[in-house]
Amino acid sequence: MSELSVAYAKALYGIAIEKNQVDKYLREIEILEEVLDDELMKFFNTPKIDAETKKDVFVSNLKGFDIYLLNFISVIIDGKKQRYFKEIFEEFKFKAFEYLNIVLVKVYSAKPLKKVDSEKIVKGLKEKDGNKSYRIVNIIDENLIAGYKLMIDQQVIDTSLKRRISLLKEELMKEGD
Repeated sequence: MSELSVAYAKALYGIAIEKNQVDKYLREIEILEEVLDDELMKFFNTPKIDAETKKDVFVSNLKGFDIYLLNFISVIIDGKKQRYFKEIFEEFKFKAFEYLNIVLVKVYSAKPLKKVDSEKIVKGLKEKDGNKSYRIVNIIDENLIAGYKLMIDQQVIDTSLKRRISLLKEELMKEGD
């Protein structure tokens, strides 16, 4: 993460706090992350397209978004720093999650989680710490075979079949000595 991204994210976070709209900004940032795919980022990073055209594309397609957020994005485009969008948004989300007491849970699974599975995971986590909200991000890892690997902050909870097989193998190797 670059210092520039952190500085921009801190500024955006300051605006969100000042306006008492951290949750709204978080929702809008998450929408922007979904929209800003590689193809659109190529458009925004193309030097042949002037800043006004780039800003017009943003503003015309983001009706209903907070005006301060749109102005913030315009400042980034004017400064030719749009290549940092994703880093800025990641850092902002980190600050917003902390402020809103939301814990990001990365769930690695062999196939996409069903809604019921996500709900079970959240329910289990809330039983341990009901004072927090949890946001599930599902990451597909076809190497897992079955089960889940959860990453919460720096803690890893691995209930995957791959991990269980690995533990069984270690146990059998010890017995063979």
